[in-house]
Amino acid sequence: MTGTKAEIARKGRNVGCNQAVSELAYRSAVLQYGARNVFQVSPKEKGVKITDASVFFGIMKQEGILLPPGATNQDQRDAAKLALICQRKALLEGRFKAAKVPQIRYNPAP
Repeated sequence: MTGTKAEIARKGRNVGCNQAVSELAYRSAVLQYGARNVFQVSPKEKGVKITDASVFFGIMKQEGILLPPGATNQDQRDAAKLALICQRKALLEGRFKAAKVPQIRYNPAP
């Protein structure tokens, strides 16, 4: 990491907070939906962020997911990417049959 001591310390705290939130979200999801229906996704599996809207809409179109036109924010793009990653993991692990793949629907917050 680069920066002043204070910046490095802040970055370290932010990383720790993000990891803690991720772990709590995972545990909550397991309690709510059961371990068989919840996936952990590593940073390596997530890959790089999709920051270009045209790339994001292209990926969604390629996957057969039609989105309404308009702007998307980084949180929406990250959530859609995670949903696709988990859907693939479920298929690969045989958690549901390909014929019964749940459809991912876009539901923007009001």
